[in-house]
This record gives sequence, C-alpha cells and structure tokens, in this order.
Amino acid sequence: MHFQDHFAQITRDRLVNLLEKHIPDYDKSMCLYPKPLKSLTEQAIQRAEKIAKQIERNELSEHSNPYSSGLPKLISSLLSLKNN
Repeated sequence: MHFQDHFAQITRDRLVNLLEKHIPDYDKSMCLYPKPLKSLTEQAIQRAEKIAKQIERNELSEHSNPYSSGLPKLISSLLSLKNN
C-alpha cells in the first residue's frame, strides 16, 4: 500500500516480488519504519481508504481486506498522538 495501488488479491510470494522492486534488498526481518515507509504513510492511508470505499460499493464484507477496514483510522490516530 505504501508504493502502489493494488485492489486484487495477491499471494505472499507475488507481494514480496513487487516489494523487491521498491526495496531491492528486502528481507522480512528488516525494519522499514521510519525509513523508507514514513514518507509514504499518508499515501498508504489514502490507498487503504480507497480500497475500503471500493469494498463498500461492491457490497463485500468489510473484513474482506483487513488492511482497509479500520487500519487507516488506527494509523492516523497513532500518528496524531505522536505529533501531540
């Protein structure tokens, strides 16, 4: 979600392949926050909100994509706490 729009279901292996295009030396044990993801977090929140709206329009279960159901609000809230 930080790097590109993606509305279709995706396998873990395919996700890693896509991620490696943005982070060539990606390893799942890497710490990716704050660098490089912090600067892309607002975009990721917006993408998740777009996915949530699409899920609602298509009348799918709100939990069909857990990253879009409540996560954008949670991340926004946590970031606002840090800024206070």
